[in-house]
Amino acid sequence: MKKKILAMMMVCAMSLCVFTACGDDEGSSAPATEESADADEGSGNTSLSSLTDCYAGMADDGVTCMFLGFNDDADFGCVAVYDKDSGESGSWVGAVQMDEAGTIGISDESNGTQLGFSVEATEGGYKLDMGDLGIAYVSSIDSDTFVECIEAIDAGSEPQF
Repeated sequence: MKKKILAMMMVCAMSLCVFTACGDDEGSSAPATEESADADEGSGNTSLSSLTDCYAGMADDGVTCMFLGFNDDADFGCVAVYDKDSGESGSWVGAVQMDEAGTIGISDESNGTQLGFSVEATEGGYKLDMGDLGIAYVSSIDSDTFVECIEAIDAGSEPQF
């Protein structure tokens, strides 16, 4: 049942996010590997290893891990979601759009889907409102730990942070 709920929430988040989803694989996301990010390096994008502003935390359900990272210019980033109970995950790696209201969107380079969420500063971190995915509270982690967590998710393992 939890797997169905997470899958439904992922689909809802992509379809109801602030930015319109336009991918052809509903509910899918690209692996957030450094290799997939490096493939488009010539087009101005960078790899996961260049993400210097990184965060990790838990959604308010106590089961869903959230990871968020940006490069120095905040024009390239990654967001990943991992369900500790089911092992299901999703990630978006690519261009970042931000507006003045505190809404951030990340467009996945490999499949075109977009995920949008609002951000609010809290003491010691940020509150991410992911719509149907819930609310997550994240705090800063070092970039090496961030990359290790994303690689663990891609390998089907639970990230440790």
